[in-house]
Amino acid sequence: MGAEHLRCVRLLGGGGGGGVTKTSLKRLNNGSELSLNDTNDVVQQMQERMRKIEDQIEEQKRTIRKEVAEDVIA
Repeated sequence: MGAEHLRCVRLLGGGGGGGVTKTSLKRLNNGSELSLNDTNDVVQQMQERMRKIEDQIEEQKRTIRKEVAEDVIA
């Protein structure tokens, strides 16, 4: 990873967006804690992302099944 940077954060993740924001990093840097409402909001956002991903996976499965069926017929 290169030289050690003790005050830097390396963000890992896909190109799908979401995750860590400047605001959430600033909140952590200021030492303020998440309120229960903030935590609930984060959980709700994660659940929505999971639903979207599950929908995308199901759509991919349908597409693959259709393509396989077309290949068998052809």
